[in-house]
Amino acid sequence: MQHGFQKKKGTTSGLLLELQAEISSSLDKGLKFAPYSTDMSAAFELLQPNLFHQLDLPDCIMNPIMDFLSQRTMMVEYDGHTSSIHHVSVGCVQGSVLCPKLFSIYCKDLGTSLPSGTHIVSYAVYSYVTISSPDVTTLKTKLQDSITTHKAFMESVGMVINKQKTDLASFLKKDATRIELDNGISYCNSLKALGITFSHNFNWENHFFCS
Repeated sequence: MQHGFQKKKGTTSGLLLELQAEISSSLDKGLKFAPYSTDMSAAFELLQPNLFHQLDLPDCIMNPIMDFLSQRTMMVEYDGHTSSIHHVSVGCVQGSVLCPKLFSIYCKDLGTSLPSGTHIVSYAVYSYVTISSPDVTTLKTKLQDSITTHKAFMESVGMVINKQKTDLASFLKKDATRIELDNGISYCNSLKALGITFSHNFNWENHFFCS
């Protein structure tokens, strides 16, 4: 599901085309379709070293990971003054080669934890989950279950979903169906994914091009 940090994958060739294909396929089948997007807050800074033990990795991989993440300290220096040294128990070194790889490993079970019938694609900390159904009532139930499960998984690994950046949209060939959920997720008639706007009727009026 992760299109970031991997060779031959990226925003255009991977995530956006896969997301567009899911939307087009559902509309062609006459299904009600709704994607939602999530954004993790301070993701890399919240990696918990002890949770890597639950991933059943071989010692030749686990030992270097734990050595890299454990016994880390930090201090602040400013204008010739330094703070006391503090122990860092969570997080990964920003800018390190291992950081994005460890993040991908850390969240690798997210896709399989979601209810059946959902499809997820991700780029770094951004995830886009797509759900389709023949009727709006079933679609709403699936959405509610998926978002609840998604949030629970993130909390189980110490991550936080930025609710203000979580959007829900619905797609029909003519008019969008407004879906109200119990968890306060905001509804819109389009979905923004890495600079591309997917409108409910699949036109490109929200984009302009300069030569």
